[in-house]
Amino acid sequence: MRNIDHIGENNLNSYGTEMCIVEYIDYNDVIIEFQDNYKVRKRCSYKEFKNGKVKNPYDRSVFGIGYIGEGEYPISINRRATKCYDVWRSMLLRCYDSKFHEKEPSYIDCKVDDSWLCYQNFAKWFEDNYYELPNEKTQLDKDILIPGNKVYGPNTCAFVPINLNQIFVKFTKRINSETNVKGVRKYNDKYLARGVKNGRMVHLGYFNTLDEAVTVYDNFLKNKLHEIAEKYKGCIPEKVFKAIINRC
Repeated sequence: MRNIDHIGENNLNSYGTEMCIVEYIDYNDVIIEFQDNYKVRKRCSYKEFKNGKVKNPYDRSVFGIGYIGEGEYPISINRRATKCYDVWRSMLLRCYDSKFHEKEPSYIDCKVDDSWLCYQNFAKWFEDNYYELPNEKTQLDKDILIPGNKVYGPNTCAFVPINLNQIFVKFTKRINSETNVKGVRKYNDKYLARGVKNGRMVHLGYFNTLDEAVTVYDNFLKNKLHEIAEKYKGCIPEKVFKAIINRC
């Protein structure tokens, strides 16, 4: 005879979301409904219900803010995280993990657009925008399209080849810094400007003033970035190419 004594029983799962038993077949077969706005129903055992070991796709389970949601995009295949999930989780880590901020304080003020807090929404965008190049991967970037941007979202981000992105980051760090000029140093009574191109040191000249040396070094960086961007033309999204060229 079917035991219905537990129907209507409530408990909280490990994330504090209320669950209610709506059907009790037997000890190993229970249907619960999460008592939130989404009312997702899950099958579990009574033991899992009592221990709170039932996952709700709308629980903020990733860094206390991200959630998986319901949809066609899995977070893993054959128990291995998908590329999309790795990128999504890494994005949330950069914005919301305090330990990461200790190492990279520049990310402290960064955040993720509300729509991308749901993995399913991010995964759809990822499917439409992710690409790789021969012998080179791409990475999610938030500030090439919008200088100084701090928000990861569908209208602010793009995938950029790793090599191009690294050079762009170095370029913007230099342009935004008034004191850190790694390509310029004092040499006797002059200022020496040098840069690296194709893995080799390039001598840019000796100058009477620091401002002269810095100007030459900055122009070198701009030309270098422009040349590299041109090599990627046609292989990267047009909006990424234009954003980089406009910054040069």
